Amino acid sequence: MKLKVLGSSSKGNCYLLESSNGEVLILECGVKFSMVKEALDFDLKKVIGALCTHQHLDHSLEIKSFIKNGIKVYSNKSVVEKFGGETNNLIKINPNEQFNIGEFSVIPFLVRHDPTIDTFGFLLYHSEMGKVVFLTDLVYSKYMFSGINNFIIEANYDEDLVKGDDSYLSSRIINSHLSVQNCIKLLNANDLSKVNNIVLVHLSNSNSDEKKFKSMVEKETNKTIHVADKGMIIDFNVTPF
Repeated sequence: MKLKVLGSSSKGNCYLLESSNGEVLILECGVKFSMVKEALDFDLKKVIGALCTHQHLDHSLEIKSFIKNGIKVYSNKSVVEKFGGETNNLIKINPNEQFNIGEFSVIPFLVRHDPTIDTFGFLLYHSEMGKVVFLTDLVYSKYMFSGINNFIIEANYDEDLVKGDDSYLSSRIINSHLSVQNCIKLLNANDLSKVNNIVLVHLSNSNSDEKKFKSMVEKETNKTIHVADKGMIIDFNVTPF
């Protein structure tokens, strides 16, 4: 399994999970569709579906292009309603109800992000990558996990950088995103014994430090840490070998 990063910031988020047989599951629809096509070598038939966590445009911007091009997008009720209602290619999924997309198993679950909209995290499974937790755009998740092989998780900002800043932007970040400090707490509240990779995503442009965040999480978890960057490709397997 390969994890390919097409975007991981407030400018747009999108990730590809590509199995050895060529099947691709897309996480988030927030970058230009032309970028997605290019990353797929213009072979859209490889895509078995796309998941979208919530309706903010850096995660949902190109949903209409996805469904127009025959890609099934799975998301929550608020996303489906925003983009015109349920169709054959825009499918409403419910929290805590498992379903399959190709050889991928998916369980969506609610996390707290923006209080005005629903936001999903996803527990994913594929025989090549094992169990994967995908968490982005949240301040809190009530769910704990065991037997996880890989984490994709937000580390948006450093609490030390926004401390004392009473601006609207800082207040919004604190009340809707996960700091690197709380990212570490969330990770350590889970069973990390089988984890191979932790991928830090959606870092703030102005309130984060990539090298510092990687070092902090590595020190606290003793795991292989990646900081998602456009163009990055990560071996994303059930074992590190």
